[in-house]
Amino acid sequence: MIVIYREGGVPMVTNESFQREINYAVAKSLLKRMKKQGLITAEELEQADRKLRAKYAPLVFALVA
Repeated sequence: MIVIYREGGVPMVTNESFQREINYAVAKSLLKRMKKQGLITAEELEQADRKLRAKYAPLVFALVA
């Protein structure tokens, strides 16, 4: 297991949290592509994104995506 620590020894990123970030980023990218191709509406994208955030609980990608 890879763990990145903050000063003071507090874990910041673990394999599990990193994998959740990646899973969220990939799924969000697919949703954006589907929106661009007209396969889903903006509202559907927002609904799906809310579900993804609930499922993956991303910390970083939720802020930048």
